[in-house]
Amino acid sequence: MKEQRTATSEFDHHKEIHAAIGLKIAGPNLDDALAGSALFVYKNDDELEEFSNKLDEDFKSVMDKLKTQQFGVHVQASTIGSLEALLQFLTTSSIPVASIGIGTIYRSTVVKVNVMKEKKPE
Repeated sequence: MKEQRTATSEFDHHKEIHAAIGLKIAGPNLDDALAGSALFVYKNDDELEEFSNKLDEDFKSVMDKLKTQQFGVHVQASTIGSLEALLQFLTTSSIPVASIGIGTIYRSTVVKVNVMKEKKPE
């Protein structure tokens, strides 16, 4: 993260990186990218559909492990991996999960959690 502390930015460019922590990616149209998910670069529309399906499968695998209940905690994480780890811990601890989220916590998230807390504080 040296480039964030200096006025000049010198980046090391790599074609491929595996198992990196704190990797900074810059590029167009990354606003809706889901932190912790795979990142693919496609060259044609066929690859776009294939990569989109792979990402959907990754997210679906996390969601399949989750059995939400009417009342429980709301789990919010910054990445898919963090969410998966939290859900596994809560499941093994017998703590019910009512809803999940990935990314920034917004006012609507806090309102939803407050309503849940009012209905069943324990």
